[in-house]
Amino acid sequence: MAEPKTPNLILEIKSEKADSKSIEVGVTIKNPSEQPIGILEGSFSGRFQLTDTKGKEISGFDTTSRMGMDPYQPQVKTLAPGQTLDLASWHFSNYSSQAHGGNFSWQLHSYRRQSLHLRYVYEVASSLCEELSKTSQNQSIFCGKLESQKLSIKISDWTKENLLGTLEQRGTIIEDPAALELLISQGLKGKQAHVREAAAYSLGILRDEVAIKPISALLKDPDLTVRKSAAQALGKIASPKSIPFLLKTLEDDDIREEVAEALGVIGGKTVFKDLLATFLKQPGHSPKLIEALTKLLSPAAIQPLAQAFKKERNPGVRPILLRLLSDIQNPGTIPSLIEVLADSEYNLRQTAIQGLIKNPWGSLGPALLEASRSQNPALRQGAAEALGKAKNAAANKRLGELLTDADIHIRRKAATALTEAVGPLPEEALIQALKDSDSDVRKSSAYALRKAGSAKVIEALIQALEDSHMIVRDFAAASLTEITGQKLPAFHDTWNQWWQKNRSLPF
Repeated sequence: MAEPKTPNLILEIKSEKADSKSIEVGVTIKNPSEQPIGILEGSFSGRFQLTDTKGKEISGFDTTSRMGMDPYQPQVKTLAPGQTLDLASWHFSNYSSQAHGGNFSWQLHSYRRQSLHLRYVYEVASSLCEELSKTSQNQSIFCGKLESQKLSIKISDWTKENLLGTLEQRGTIIEDPAALELLISQGLKGKQAHVREAAAYSLGILRDEVAIKPISALLKDPDLTVRKSAAQALGKIASPKSIPFLLKTLEDDDIREEVAEALGVIGGKTVFKDLLATFLKQPGHSPKLIEALTKLLSPAAIQPLAQAFKKERNPGVRPILLRLLSDIQNPGTIPSLIEVLADSEYNLRQTAIQGLIKNPWGSLGPALLEASRSQNPALRQGAAEALGKAKNAAANKRLGELLTDADIHIRRKAATALTEAVGPLPEEALIQALKDSDSDVRKSSAYALRKAGSAKVIEALIQALEDSHMIVRDFAAASLTEITGQKLPAFHDTWNQWWQKNRSLPF
């Protein structure tokens, strides 16, 4: 083998553990130079044998080994200056005292490699100790650093032949920056589709903007896997310079998800509108496209999303648009989300409410209180639902006022919302609601009062034990138990007698 023209790697064999009964031998390679060295990891095979003083192999050992490389995923990677790579380790036990040294055979080449361009076979023989039987007296005896044996496996001197030969091996990845120019000029133009695919993928890993335009040309490649690999590579490079090329490819149904994912990573002011337009054009909805839109959410997306939701009639698309809008935590979403509170679709209302309550009360409160006073009953009802989630004293007060609304549905929503309220309750309004004509309003009001504890509330709940509906009586008794800690039957007389004796107690 000719002397290498580039910095060598040092193959190092040394014992990791040695005693009179067992030996562990470790094999590593190290880059001693001050510059990175590209090496090929591929199908790796190696064996270590013990020999006698005449070099004859000694058998009869119990041997286990561990390989540090994956033979099924060959790739060219860069070994940084001073970096060490573990290749393998062997464990020997029950060896003969006649053992003197070892032979190590190592093969490093690309998976299923037919050409010899990148095949390296090294056989290293070294007397690692005088006699293994002496290891019990000298703990450092079974070791040796083969500094005199320097082995070059640098592949940075790329040629057209060895680059294409490497890429022909399916699954090969080249991470060596020295291969950049050839990957562009030869790899991307390879005759075989999997060569072009691997070249694009490798360039994506190298992340050099000089490759953007050549990779973009593959977005129109006749082979689908190549087109997908090109889009993914542009996403890895993540440069705004890729945006124009990717946007032109959004119409390709087969790689739309990969293109959308790449655009989602790159971002940009104009990208969201183009992705949204593409989403609205297609009959179904792509998870990757939606994921990309989610990544690009910003205040600038509020207006296009709000307009699209307002115009959209597809029941499968409207929830997606609204979810995207509600995920933007910005007061600019409030007007559009407030309008949805009047929608007849329950799930849409809930999505809008979740989006609204992400905003601080200082921004949300005025708009929500105004909506609760709307002439539109549906909007007042939706606003009552949202007020219950706002967890604010002003919201609770307004809910108390809505308990007297002429619309029974709004009174029900207000009473239900107050059961989850946090903060001061409108006790007087809830006490009055215990006399409402609707049993659902009375039931929810009785339950909401469990968080109160004044004498007036207790007396009102005891009175509610005479309600004509059993469910109202049950909720009133449950609230009394929570306030007082007393588990008494849901009978008016029983509770009233107890109260007359204990009304002076603090609750």
